[in-house]
Amino acid sequence: TWRNLQDTATAAQMLYESSSEWDNWRRGVDFYPEGELIWLDVDTTIRQQSKGKRSIDDFCARFHGLGGNTAPQVVPYTFDDVVNNLNAVQPYDWAGFLRERLDSKSPHAPIDGITHGGYTLIYGDHPNQITQATEALKGANAWYSIGLLVNPQAEVLDVRMGSAADQAGFGPGMKIIAVNGRGYSADLLHDAIRSTENVDGKIGASSIQIILENTGYFRVVNVKYQGGERYPSLERITNTPDLLDDILAPRVPASK
Repeated sequence: TWRNLQDTATAAQMLYESSSEWDNWRRGVDFYPEGELIWLDVDTTIRQQSKGKRSIDDFCARFHGLGGNTAPQVVPYTFDDVVNNLNAVQPYDWAGFLRERLDSKSPHAPIDGITHGGYTLIYGDHPNQITQATEALKGANAWYSIGLLVNPQAEVLDVRMGSAADQAGFGPGMKIIAVNGRGYSADLLHDAIRSTENVDGKIGASSIQIILENTGYFRVVNVKYQGGERYPSLERITNTPDLLDDILAPRVPASK
């Protein structure tokens, strides 16, 4: 809401060496992951506008192959070069398309490519496979519920700005000692978060009591939250072209 994507590229030399703490507010090198979403949107737009005749593969072949088969060389390019080559593949307002996304200060990521690809982003109470795998190595992920990442040593890795944990006073580097009166574990934290969900007409807990240690000082905080666990996943939109599946399909058939 204060820093656009373009600025993360402009400030890359500083962001590469910055801490991961609070980077959801400061932003990191977001031009990598958010850039992937933008190029996905470019691909689905080319496919839609050309009625499936062309894709981003045509742009890549043209843009990266303009020099022919030569020895390695440095070939600088400009924003206009990108736009002109996109227009050569599929006429469209690519300058406006890209500038809108590069200059946006929207609080949400640009996920039109996912939607145009036939899927929608949803939140459910079960972690996806990636979350399960990372939790096994890196600790508790409560990012999309109360707004915390906690390592296996019970230390807060990061806090999501504006979340319930942020409003309760959590900060990176603090250590969780207890959850609702019991010694901390990742399972206990998840149990406490699940207890805030309304189930079968039964109203869940309205807060979670946590004891924090920070540089030798202890304090009790109440995280005011209701809603249970929340994890992102993609859900297929019925009766729409499955462009995302086509995009993710192997380019070369599997060998027999």
